[in-house]
Parts: sequence; C-alpha cells; structure tokens
Amino acid sequence: MERTGNLIELIADPDNLRLAFWKARKGKKDLDSIQPFADSLDENIDILRDQILSGQVMVGDYRYFKIFDPKERMICTGAFREHVLHHALMNVCHQRFEKCQVFDSYASRPCNGVHKSLRRAGDFSKKHGWFLKMDVRKFLTVLIMISLSLKYVDFLKTMHYWPFLTRSSIVIS
Repeated sequence: MERTGNLIELIADPDNLRLAFWKARKGKKDLDSIQPFADSLDENIDILRDQILSGQVMVGDYRYFKIFDPKERMICTGAFREHVLHHALMNVCHQRFEKCQVFDSYASRPCNGVHKSLRRAGDFSKKHGWFLKMDVRKFLTVLIMISLSLKYVDFLKTMHYWPFLTRSSIVIS
C-alpha cells in the first residue's frame, strides 16, 4: 500500500467534519443522542477538530443493546460523536481503504450493497450444489471486533495515523 501523508489535516477540516455530521445524521434525525451534538454543532466540530489535530481522540464509548430479528443478537454501537469521526475518516480515506478490500466484501461500500451480495450468492448457488450455512453463537461478534480492531490499528500504524488514536482508546470487550 502506498503511503499518503498530511491526511490528518484533511480529516480535521471543518467542512469535512460538517459533511461527516450530515452523513452520520442521515436517517436518524429523531434520535435523542443526536440532538445535543446538533444543538452545539460548531462547538462540537471545533472540539473534535482540536482532538484530531492534537492526537487525543478517545473512542470506545459503546452502547450495547439486544435485538430479536429473527433471533436474539447483541448489537454494539458507538456514540454519535464516533459516527461523525468515522464518516470524517471515510470521506478522506475511503479510496485508500477500497484498494485493500476483498472482492466479495459488501458492507459499507458504494455500489456493493445487499442486492449485489444476493446476486453473487445466487451465482455461487447455481454453480455449486451445496453450501454451508453456519452461525456460531456470539463467537462471530467477538472474533470480528478483535480482528477489525487489530487490522485497524495495523493500518493506522502503516499509514502514520497512529498518533491519532491512543492505545487505551481501543476497547475490546
């Protein structure tokens, strides 16, 4: 992967953070967690910008809840502020991340949504007369969180984003 420098300034740009806020808010306008951030939008953007530039952004403020569709699952979501941070990162770094993606990865990728993944699965089912459907209870959630956290940390080290996060901010529970 080629190295790219000076991305922190692009990520922390107020216009990028404002765009990230609108993307994070899309479809969630009525949630109680968004309104306090929106009420002091300029102040929150300034605080987030200062934290990004100083390398003192703390993440890991997760909220856990259960859903029952079609079976019980534990869902983990970050605070709204972390969603804004995520969108700010992706606005700048998406094309760089895209180069590293596996072909059959469909989550959070433009033009690679549910319909495309279903067509791809349909193509495989026509080609092969069998498949394995497996769900190991709660194991996948932990495995994915550990794997993604470690890969993310490695990527940030490689791209010289590491000062952006502190080790204590990565929480795996």
